[in-house]
Amino acid sequence: CNVNLGGAVIVDVGSQPGQPQLAGLGNPVYAHDVYARANRLYTSEILLGQFGVYDVSDKSAVQLLATQQTPFAFTHNAWLSDDGSVLFTTDEKPNAFTAAYDISNLDDIRLLDAYRPLRTEGSGVIPHNVHVRNDFLVISHYTDGLLLVDAARPANLIEVGHYDTQEQFSSGFHGAWGAYPFLPSGLVLVSDIEGGLFVLRPTYQRACYLEGKVTNAETGAPEPDVLVEILSADLNRATSKSDGAYRTGQLSPGTFEVRFRKTGFFDKIATATLQTGQVTPLDVALEPLPEFTIRGRVMNALTYEGLFGITVRAENSELSFTTQTDGDGFFELPVVQGTYDVFVGAWGWSNGALEFLKIESDRNLDFALQPGYFDDFNLDLGWTVSGDAKDGAWERGIPNGTVALIGNDVVIANPSEDSPDPGRYCFVTGNSGTLSNDDDVDEGR
Repeated sequence: CNVNLGGAVIVDVGSQPGQPQLAGLGNPVYAHDVYARANRLYTSEILLGQFGVYDVSDKSAVQLLATQQTPFAFTHNAWLSDDGSVLFTTDEKPNAFTAAYDISNLDDIRLLDAYRPLRTEGSGVIPHNVHVRNDFLVISHYTDGLLLVDAARPANLIEVGHYDTQEQFSSGFHGAWGAYPFLPSGLVLVSDIEGGLFVLRPTYQRACYLEGKVTNAETGAPEPDVLVEILSADLNRATSKSDGAYRTGQLSPGTFEVRFRKTGFFDKIATATLQTGQVTPLDVALEPLPEFTIRGRVMNALTYEGLFGITVRAENSELSFTTQTDGDGFFELPVVQGTYDVFVGAWGWSNGALEFLKIESDRNLDFALQPGYFDDFNLDLGWTVSGDAKDGAWERGIPNGTVALIGNDVVIANPSEDSPDPGRYCFVTGNSGTLSNDDDVDEGR
């Protein structure tokens, strides 16, 4: 629509049936989708990556009340909870979320939870539209069909139903892109780009909720970033927040083991009995792993003299510990129990590496380095970057794989792994986003 720069257009269709009249205009900001209830207008301002909330009591003088950026900054649609206190949004990007926002106080909009289907996580599946019926989310996902999510507890969104309308494609703009759940019969109409119309009879069943708090067994302090998994056939996963609180659940009731896992701690297995539509509380305390020390010496491979200022780093996918050698080439590196790759190096010397070192007690390691210039980028040896590009500057990191949209298909653009030599780091031009053009070299060099 070329009216109002793509912003919302309000039309009166009731005063003169059959003769719609222009009643007002919203902000002249492109709104990809709009939702209205009780003189409030909720706009999905996709190009700004946000939703807007407007007072439309006076259709001739629409007032902006609040805006809020959504997780993937490409807000495609929004829908209110039944009680009007929560707004659910979708971002039309690969691997994006359906998010839940508490909008009861527009001066303090809060993200409550974010859902995406675990069965296809990381495969480029794109959410399209979310609707709400009786506190269930009815979501259409390209290439993943219809998803039903229990949103009765909007800070704990749990998938309770799924129907894939096609299996030909696994990513891209194919498959289900609309679902209508408001027929009096309760049937859901799903429109599939390739397959046409699907008529589904859903079973709306509340989830079983598991919620609690994780603490440090030694200090009693809350433990954030703890992975919580109910060990069952139902896919589920949650992570504890900064206050140690976690929320998760699943469709199936019964008694299950629950695993709590965090780097630097022993795993904890607890038992919980889950009941449909009820919250099962479960608090646990995690025991920290013991600490050990890696000691050793780094020497000149030609003279066997100790080398000063050599960086020694022990790391795995979750932890890293770093120190430097003293004037005689000796080092001490405290670590916690685990398996590590150890890297040794400095500018002007070859690099040393020892992979898959299991630490269950104190260890002694010596390294001999050849003089010369070599860098496999496993250690930060102080490279500097110059250039005037706005985006996509060279940076050292573990490569973040990206995809490209070619027509209606999603293909791998940048790999997510380094070369097969020891270590995972390399230098890349731009290393963020999910699409190939999210952080490519732009406006310079």
